[in-house]
Amino acid sequence: MESLFKYQGADWIGMIFGLASTLCLAKEMRVGFILGILCGAGWFVFGILTGSIASVLSNILVMAFNAHGWWRWKKKNLGSSTVR
Repeated sequence: MESLFKYQGADWIGMIFGLASTLCLAKEMRVGFILGILCGAGWFVFGILTGSIASVLSNILVMAFNAHGWWRWKKKNLGSSTVR
């Protein structure tokens, strides 16, 4: 049981928000990008806790790509009233 929260739940946060992000984006829901940012934040913390520089750097990029996706979706749908 102790190993479930060995990393203060950061890995669980990353996993849960990652799955939710993938599901929302598959359903073309813009909120998936926000969930992707939360996913990246969870794995970023996990990378810090484990000392994995590659994990930290890759998740900074994941969060940036999701922010870019959010912004692009917003610009694309500015004239539309059906933004999800």
